[in-house]
Amino acid sequence: DGATATEERMIAADAEYRRFMEGMRAYQDCLASDSSQNRPANANAGALSQHENALVARHNAASEAMTRVTDAFNAAIDKYKSRQ
Repeated sequence: DGATATEERMIAADAEYRRFMEGMRAYQDCLASDSSQNRPANANAGALSQHENALVARHNAASEAMTRVTDAFNAAIDKYKSRQ
């Protein structure tokens, strides 16, 4: 909580935020790789579409999580800075 956090806690939160974002980008890269390399063997068009739709849904969910975390972190930074 930026309203009560110490400078040390904000620095630690920044490091946690950066690790989270790196992990989520790696996850999205993995999904993209899976999309292009690991298509179900001998699958019909419907199965391929279902596989692609699942990957897109996971990618979109990761993007939404990244946005929520970024918004929350930015709000905490704003609260912290308002105390300075």
